[in-house]
Amino acid sequence: MSRPERAVLRQEQFDGWFHQSTVKLHDGVATTTADITGRKEAEQQLRQNLQQLKQAEQVAQLGSWEYEPATDTLRWSAGMYRLFDLPVGTPVQLTTYLDYVLTEDRQLAQRLMHQLQHSPQAMEETVRINVRGALRP
Repeated sequence: MSRPERAVLRQEQFDGWFHQSTVKLHDGVATTTADITGRKEAEQQLRQNLQQLKQAEQVAQLGSWEYEPATDTLRWSAGMYRLFDLPVGTPVQLTTYLDYVLTEDRQLAQRLMHQLQHSPQAMEETVRINVRGALRP
């Protein structure tokens, strides 16, 4: 069985995360050890960055999303769900915007969706949405 362990052998200058794997080999065992400190520290930094993003979205009343054209997959942050007043985890698609967009902005929203699906590129547009009678840019 393998599981990462935190080394405590400071007297031998080991201080980090190590992955150790031991397997039975005939009448003995074979053990391998890998220093995974860099990976664990990167994972910790990613968690901290995600937490900061969540806090910033909440304070600024913003949301973020990620779209993968190859799989037509849309992922929303918790901030996006808050903006649209939907429970976190509710399935969303690009067309979800069309359910909320103002009539005056519908054509722009459709054009943006088409562009995202067929020729993704950097763009900056504002589409206004109406969520339970409240206008949100």
